[in-house]
Amino acid sequence: MKQCDLAETASLGVLRHKHHSTFETICLQLDYCNNWRALGLNIKIPDQTLQQIATSTSCAKAVLEIIENRKPHVTVKEMRDALKEMLREDVCNVLDKYLPEGGTIKTLRNNLDCLEELATLLDCETPGMKNWLHFACKLGVPKEDCDSLKPRGNPSPTRTLMEYIVQVDSDLTVKRFIEALKRMQRTDVVNALRKLLLDCDGRNISTDYADFITGDHYVTGSLIYLVSHLIL
Repeated sequence: MKQCDLAETASLGVLRHKHHSTFETICLQLDYCNNWRALGLNIKIPDQTLQQIATSTSCAKAVLEIIENRKPHVTVKEMRDALKEMLREDVCNVLDKYLPEGGTIKTLRNNLDCLEELATLLDCETPGMKNWLHFACKLGVPKEDCDSLKPRGNPSPTRTLMEYIVQVDSDLTVKRFIEALKRMQRTDVVNALRKLLLDCDGRNISTDYADFITGDHYVTGSLIYLVSHLIL
């Protein structure tokens, strides 16, 4: 019997330290899907902590917090007008989807679905497309405040969440991590990788796919095959 690359009884700390490239892959892919929050909820991380993580890693959310603190009466219409000048009709559509025109920035920040979608769009730095920085300037946020928000490197809310989990729940196992991913209905990932999943004997377990999905069987083999391919 060959030794597993990573046992299901291992902690997330082992994944982080001994399989760093896989750890980073998880972070990037859950960031892109915005699944990091669902992961946190599945592992019972307090909502207040998740909100702090979201704010600390999102420039758009930080800007909205600054605007609410300094200009609490800014209306949805004013924000929409600024976005139209930025040619960001996609973000305007998010406001139209969730908020009444007579609402204020507080209405926006209290609507978590709207806040998440808007922040995801404005945080994205695409060449030729105006983002959170232009929005901040349009609504009067001083340049020095904007400069302080500019990310150093590539902030990842999933990485922040995983670091938090490693610190406060050092006994969280890879098995429980897989269970959380299953509750998030990431069956698309399992389906795409079922032919690659191997147990400790090197046996292909694609025939056990249905059991894996329903939770009657846990993958005891190399998690490296699963988590390094967490695609959309």
